[in-house]
Amino acid sequence: MKRRSARDVYIVSKRLGSSTGRYGISPMPSAAELLRRFIDQAARASEWSVEGLTDDEYFWEPAPDCWTIHRTDDGWRIDDRPQPPKVTTIAWRLVHMAACSAVYHSHTFGDRSMAWNEAPVPGDAMSAVAWLREANARFEAGLRDVTDDDLNELRPTHWGKQLPIWQLGASVAVDLVHHAGEIGVLRDLKRRGVRDAPYPEHHQDGREP
Repeated sequence: MKRRSARDVYIVSKRLGSSTGRYGISPMPSAAELLRRFIDQAARASEWSVEGLTDDEYFWEPAPDCWTIHRTDDGWRIDDRPQPPKVTTIAWRLVHMAACSAVYHSHTFGDRSMAWNEAPVPGDAMSAVAWLREANARFEAGLRDVTDDDLNELRPTHWGKQLPIWQLGASVAVDLVHHAGEIGVLRDLKRRGVRDAPYPEHHQDGREP
């Protein structure tokens, strides 16, 4: 039996007025648009994972001697991956997640001025969530005019190597989803129950309703 292509299914569904799955069926987007949608949904997932986050959750230590953030005479600092690896607080994961979007944007689309150890370290949950939203929005804005022809263009990284735009964008998306999942589990453990909050919906083009 001949397997139907995605386009065949789309044409049939349009004729029948049917849809498949949560978002329905739409034509396969371009590679650049697919990357934008991937980043959009990863960003929304990361922001949803910290929605309503409290300072109590932000600083909670699920195990002794966690990696976390600390107040110093010059502000706040984040533990810089001491060895051996340890369990991390939500504060550590959230600051790291926001720094990833911010530092990658600086080197992929910006003036390349932000070093990893110079990224902000907010001292409260509300400020950290706001910074994550701002950093995500900036990275998404950087991708806005990228075309398929641009995706293989090499851009510098904060560690000195050059990588194509598509790979840098995919790295940011994976980091956001990875840490969003970790934060979600930690919040469930802290409250000793599953969070009861609807996951954000998306249009077929990736925009929120």
